[in-house]
Amino acid sequence: MHPALVCVAATAVAALALILTVIAWGSQESASARGAGSRTAESPDASPGWTPFASHGGGSAAGRVRFVRNARTDFDPFILGADKSQRSFIRTHYWRLRGYPPTSDTALGWAPPVHFYSDLYALYPSNSSDRGVIERHPDWILRNAEGNPLYVPFECSDGTCAAYAADPGNPQWRAHWIRDAHRQLRKGYRGVFIDNVNLLMRVSDGDGTEIAPIDPRTGQAMTELDWRGYVADFTRRIRRDLSRAEIVHNAIWFADQSDPAAWREIAAADLIELERGFSEPALIDGDGSAYADLLAYVDLVHSRGTSVLLEPYDLDPSTRLFELASYFLVNAGRDAIASDYEADPGDWWPGWEAKLGAPLGPRYFQGAVLRRDFERGVALVNPPGGAEQTVSLGGTYLDLEGVSAEQVTLGPGEGAVLVAAG
Repeated sequence: MHPALVCVAATAVAALALILTVIAWGSQESASARGAGSRTAESPDASPGWTPFASHGGGSAAGRVRFVRNARTDFDPFILGADKSQRSFIRTHYWRLRGYPPTSDTALGWAPPVHFYSDLYALYPSNSSDRGVIERHPDWILRNAEGNPLYVPFECSDGTCAAYAADPGNPQWRAHWIRDAHRQLRKGYRGVFIDNVNLLMRVSDGDGTEIAPIDPRTGQAMTELDWRGYVADFTRRIRRDLSRAEIVHNAIWFADQSDPAAWREIAAADLIELERGFSEPALIDGDGSAYADLLAYVDLVHSRGTSVLLEPYDLDPSTRLFELASYFLVNAGRDAIASDYEADPGDWWPGWEAKLGAPLGPRYFQGAVLRRDFERGVALVNPPGGAEQTVSLGGTYLDLEGVSAEQVTLGPGEGAVLVAAG
């Protein structure tokens, strides 16, 4: 859902260099082992009156999947017409739904808790509500030096793009956004999924060429530093004013995380969504450095008291195991996965129900393979960019197809999840 995200491994490596001086991917120290805890009222990152919904205690929750279904239009038949058994399946198998009002309003009475979709700064002329905002408040839209409106660089052609870029530093825009969020929450939504929480400035002309807008507060070209500050402060305002809501940020993980603005943004969310997950082609086909950086970023998020939500795309029988195993390597007990891969009533991958029990410790290297042991299973990942590896399991386990194994061979960029036999 993140239109501006183009995850390039080389960019990730450069942007996260400073993180890696603090959190090494080869460390055997996971978020739970580091004692990452919830924010408290005394924390400088906590908002007054806010009680965190997640605590990274781990336990058996770290050995199972919290599954989120992104209920886009392909899921509408279940939102609008699920029968009794399908509704029961959805309530039993999904931890949360991501909904799109007004269609998802119809599910609020029977579905698991639902987060409604919203965008931090995109205004779509094709949407009647957004179109009204654009017409009434043209001053909320960022502009270039000539006064022409600017866009989110997504679906651009013939000098225009699908969405205008609202000014995240504009107090009137912030107040309008929050009023609309309150209106949705009063319907019965549990929280909000916020798209385009970009700490990299993603603003363009009508051809999709990124450009620095004129900052209405200075009259000069907006700097990246100011943009980051505006976005972070906006997210803190949302956290403060939506104190009882669960908040998910779809953020660009490879933005510079050494800036305190990034820490404020992370701390303002219950979950940071990692769009495309660990199995994005730029990671899984790379030399391993970007995969290492993403592991380090997850550790950083956990250290700020926040959880992660993986949303891989285009999974197949190979990448699904790599994604699931990577999830178990990092899961601190309150993390989650969102997917549309074999994710519906009547089309369900049993791997989403793997239950490994409580972790016996953090992830560690067994030779060149990353491993994490659980009470009733094990997760293994051979990081991208290396050679094929064979590892001894130290006992007899069953893979997710029920095949018994005492050792596993994994190519680079492959993973395995196994449960204890017997």
